Amino acid sequence: MDRQAVLELIAKRDAIDSEIDALRDVLRSQKVGMQEPLVDSEGFPRNDIDVPQIRETRVSIIRLENDHKQLSEQIKKGIEQVLKVDESAGSISKPSIEELPFAYINTVSPGSAAEAAGLKAGDELLRFGKVHHGNHNGLMALANELNGETNLVVARNGERIELVVHGERLGCQILPL
Repeated sequence: MDRQAVLELIAKRDAIDSEIDALRDVLRSQKVGMQEPLVDSEGFPRNDIDVPQIRETRVSIIRLENDHKQLSEQIKKGIEQVLKVDESAGSISKPSIEELPFAYINTVSPGSAAEAAGLKAGDELLRFGKVHHGNHNGLMALANELNGETNLVVARNGERIELVVHGERLGCQILPL
C-alpha cells in the first residue's frame, strides 16, 4: 500500500465520520440516542417518535462505526507499510518514533486558533508540544499541552510543517490514527 492509498482510506473514514454525525443529528432531532427505549411503559411503540426511522438510523450508525473501525485498522497497517524501510534500496531511513504520525486533524473550526495557526483538515500530527507517537496515551496527553503557545509539527501531502498555536483552546477535531 502506498501513501496515496492511505490518504484515500483516511478520506473514506472522514466521510464515514460525517455520515455518522448526520445520523446522530437525526437521533437528536427525535430526542433519543442509541440506548433509549423505543417502547412505552406498557410495551407499546412510543407515539412521540418515529420508531422505524430511529431503528434504521441506529442500525446505520452501528454499521458505519464497524466500517470506521475496519478502515482505521487498514489505515494503521497502511501507514506501517508506507514507513517500512526498503533495506535492499537503503535509501529510506526509518523515522524515529517521535516523527511517526499518531493522529490527524478531522475538522478545523472557522476563526479558531487552529485555523489561525494554519492547521488544515487531513493534517497528520507528528508532534503536539512534547507529545508524539510514543507518548500520546490515546491522545489524552494532548490536553496538558495547550498553554498559550504550543508548537506543532504536522505532515501535509508528504511535507513536514512546523506551526505554532496561540491560545488555550484549539478549535479542531483531532482523531487517532
